[in-house]
Amino acid sequence: MSKNYCAEQFEDAFTPKLSNYYGPTKRLPDHPRWRKVPTRIIANDRGHLAEAQDCVPGRNPFGHYHGSWDEPCHHPGNHCENTISRSAAGIAYLKIQKELYAARVEELQSKHDFISKREYQWLLGANFLLLSNSAEGLADNKDVLVLIENIIIRDTHSQFFKSLTDRNYQLTFKYADDSTLDLKQFGEYSYHHVIIFAPTTTEFGGYVNVKALTDFVDNGGNVLVAGGPQLGEAVRDFASECGVEFDAPNTSVIDHHNFDEMDNGDHTLIIADPEDAINVSVITGGFKNPVLYRGVGISTDPTNPLLINILHGSAKSYSYDTKRIVLQYPTTVGKNTQLVTALQARNDARVVFTGSIEMFSDTFYSSPVVNKVTNKRFEHSSNSEFCDHLLRWTFKESGVLRVANVSHHRVDELIARHEYTITDEIIYRIDIAEKDENGAWHDYVAEDIQLELVRIDPFIRRNLKFKDHGYEMRMKLPDVYGVFKLVVDYHRIGYTSVFSATQISVRPFTHTQYERFITSAYPYYASAISMMLGVFFFSFVYLYLREGKPKAKMD
Repeated sequence: MSKNYCAEQFEDAFTPKLSNYYGPTKRLPDHPRWRKVPTRIIANDRGHLAEAQDCVPGRNPFGHYHGSWDEPCHHPGNHCENTISRSAAGIAYLKIQKELYAARVEELQSKHDFISKREYQWLLGANFLLLSNSAEGLADNKDVLVLIENIIIRDTHSQFFKSLTDRNYQLTFKYADDSTLDLKQFGEYSYHHVIIFAPTTTEFGGYVNVKALTDFVDNGGNVLVAGGPQLGEAVRDFASECGVEFDAPNTSVIDHHNFDEMDNGDHTLIIADPEDAINVSVITGGFKNPVLYRGVGISTDPTNPLLINILHGSAKSYSYDTKRIVLQYPTTVGKNTQLVTALQARNDARVVFTGSIEMFSDTFYSSPVVNKVTNKRFEHSSNSEFCDHLLRWTFKESGVLRVANVSHHRVDELIARHEYTITDEIIYRIDIAEKDENGAWHDYVAEDIQLELVRIDPFIRRNLKFKDHGYEMRMKLPDVYGVFKLVVDYHRIGYTSVFSATQISVRPFTHTQYERFITSAYPYYASAISMMLGVFFFSFVYLYLREGKPKAKMD
């Protein structure tokens, strides 16, 4: 979520000043190629406005920056009613800056004949390139490539696309077989998300293919794929790479007990109840009414830990060709018939597959639901609610966790030590935040987050307790020295992974830290002392006590 900045701050900071455009002339007799280059305010690739210094021979004139505008409003109370987003203000400023800089170049060219036209053209072009890249960097990850097979989809699925544009997504519509299709430009990905609404496409155009899409996912891109009964090889091959198998061509999901009254007689316009969805509200949103679905069935490997079965058919559903008599066992039967399946890769990229492109259509969004068998009626379907939450989750607007802070210290201290001693009592703390659908970060509360003290194998594994906007645990280090790691490795369905590893050193006692007397050795101490006392008394008696002289015998 972009920070809010005071509009007055931007107005003051962005007001063009002529002094910012003229740098001091640097001329040396021995260096005739030194030129006067105007100092200008530009934006670097991280979105920071900065002032570029005068260039010198052999040095990039765009390579020196100082200053930053990445600061919030400093008005009293840190609140300003007239606020604008950082992205909007920055991009607006960059557009004005381009026009102003072009005018200044023309003016300086007429005044200073010692600067060649080629140099100014190069300077102007480089500056425009930096400004354009900065404008892209200021925006959020909102670039979406939509691959369609015909232009009609934009009209039949207008509500779906409108929900994206209302959230400031930049949609680029292209035909799936367009010969100019490419996910990259100048070696960088031009899009952060891809939507494939071209179920019948047999081959993607341009530089887009199965490998390009898998590489896109490997680099963190998110993909939404919608199929149908007439599924082409392009979508089918990409799904296979992700561990998802669509049923054979011309097949559809059939349910003779849960179909809508608008069905054409094939019982393929099925009704998916909320009970058929995964019980993870961050993905489904916890919809209440049924979802209308008409499309092909999906089968997945239940042992694949990366796949998430989001919506499945009822116990009476199956997938088969409606124009053929059922003579063979269907590919998917009952609750094994998946309708919506997702893959969350190990890099937390998300790919969602559904066998029904009609599920996102305006007709299904606004249609009432009437079960033809039970006559149970609903005023409207939950397609809009379900698809909206599904798309938010796919594009990582929800279900995203991050580690905000990690600390550890002894119980009687507040600062972490370079090393600890065996049997020390320490306090470990980690703050985990969750991003909501509005882009704000708040505390993530759970009771199953564990901490491990690991040295090859875990020595301690305990649950962390939520306390003061974070998770804490007090533990006693083992009586074993070595290099340990404090590891939090948290994986839950619907959320991105959390992994934090902090290395600590545990040393043995120094010779001054050991106890002088051990309780269990008291008998030995007493034995030694008694022996010494015995020797002392024996020596005393032996040395100082003499026998008396014998008396002489008398005749």
